[in-house]
Amino acid sequence: MKHLGKIIYLSKIYFTREGLLIDRLINCAGFATSGNVYDTDFSLQHTQIMLNATSLFDLTKLFLDGMIKRNHGQIINIASSSAYHPIPTMAVYAATKAFVLSFTEALSLECRDKNVQVLAFSPGATDTNFFSASGGVAYGNLRTPEGVVQASVKALKQNKISKIDGFNNYFTSSILPRLLTRNRMVNLVYGIMKKQLKQ
Repeated sequence: MKHLGKIIYLSKIYFTREGLLIDRLINCAGFATSGNVYDTDFSLQHTQIMLNATSLFDLTKLFLDGMIKRNHGQIINIASSSAYHPIPTMAVYAATKAFVLSFTEALSLECRDKNVQVLAFSPGATDTNFFSASGGVAYGNLRTPEGVVQASVKALKQNKISKIDGFNNYFTSSILPRLLTRNRMVNLVYGIMKKQLKQ
């Protein structure tokens, strides 16, 4: 995290010195690990938390201050359909995305009277190198990056504070957790994940 903190600090100096303004910030960096927490490397899981959650907060805070002063700006923080319930074997990833969702929705209301739009956008599995470069496990059909971008911009224009991309993702992430107890939901997800990991 020292390295990441240094990058963010230097970025602040650079943008201030050069007089560059950021009107739209999109925080979408992230990765996942799969496997039981006790079987997965500590440093890898810790790095995952720092990238998915801490760096998102740092960059949001870094550029938000200028947006507030100018009374103008847009921030899109990429959460995930995984943010809405625990996911055994991807416990850290789902938890970091739950942070992104909660933080962003709250921030959106704080900024509403400052003419700064803040959106938590939650796509499902998307056709990127996320699955080849990390331990993420896909379930269901993959969305295209272009489709995700279009849907996020549309949600921003509709002044939403959060948006789940796709009906199937909305059902499994928002509707199903309301129908089942948390115990049943997490057991259902665990069963699905174990099958996916065996494939």
